[in-house]
Amino acid sequence: MKSYLIQKDKVESVSDLDDCLRWIREEEGFIWIDIEGSEFDKLEEISEDFGLHPLSIEDSENKRQRPKLELFSDYIFLIIRTPNPDLEQGEVDSLQLALFLGENFLITVHREDIKSIEEISEKLNKGGTPFITKGPDFLAHSIVDYSVDRFLTILEGFDHRVEEIEDSILDNPSEEILQKISDVRGEILYLQRVINPLRDEIGKLTRRSPGLVSDEVKVYFRDIEDNLTRCIELLINYRELISGTRDMYMTSISNRMNEVMQTLTIIATIFIPLTFIAGVYGMNFSFIPELDWQWGYFWVLGVMGLVTVGMVVYFKSKDWF
Repeated sequence: MKSYLIQKDKVESVSDLDDCLRWIREEEGFIWIDIEGSEFDKLEEISEDFGLHPLSIEDSENKRQRPKLELFSDYIFLIIRTPNPDLEQGEVDSLQLALFLGENFLITVHREDIKSIEEISEKLNKGGTPFITKGPDFLAHSIVDYSVDRFLTILEGFDHRVEEIEDSILDNPSEEILQKISDVRGEILYLQRVINPLRDEIGKLTRRSPGLVSDEVKVYFRDIEDNLTRCIELLINYRELISGTRDMYMTSISNRMNEVMQTLTIIATIFIPLTFIAGVYGMNFSFIPELDWQWGYFWVLGVMGLVTVGMVVYFKSKDWF
């Protein structure tokens, strides 16, 4: 657990929660408490001091809670999701981050390491910036903004991945390509399920939040909402593109199958007259005049060859292959 006492001209890291509570009652500024992983019991310990509702505490501990916003008389409860930075390409997952925003405090709760929390902590350890030390609402905005920017970073890579899939379909459509299409489509659907409700909740924060979020910070939160709207639009475009690549794959497979069938049909058609000729002279009749010819065998082979060449030339003139 990390705790910071923050004033405009001073940032102090503390470990004693009693000192934190005493400080926010007596001094100007605000406190940021970050609770991670196995330290959830600390949240319950301080819940009464900060007036936190049991239901919001329960939601913050729920690992698979959807993004949500709840307004209480003394604080705002917000749950967001941020991409997991430890996953490789082709894997998409998100981490949950809960924020309790009050008049003079900000409490963040998460199970795993969150990149935005680490980056903000590093800045505070160096003395902070004028923006994030202005108030808990400014600090909350910075954390949410860092988290949302991760989604834009992920989406920037989809263009290249879709182009690679399209090139692979044209070169060599295979089941591996089909699996890649399914993987990308699954990632897009997952991100839509995460970002759509997140955009809605951030929008509610900019329109319905009480005086705990200043008008100045609301402008910045609206910028986050715009970025999330852009993410949703990109996801819609990528979903259409990946659906198009699936159609392209099926068309490519169908064309290849048609080419194979065309080749087999031409071969079978060529062998029809050859089979007929061989069948005639293979009949078990005693009196077939050509059977006594000295060069009959070679004449039949020659006729078969001429028939084959003639049919190939004819098919070629028709552009059948």
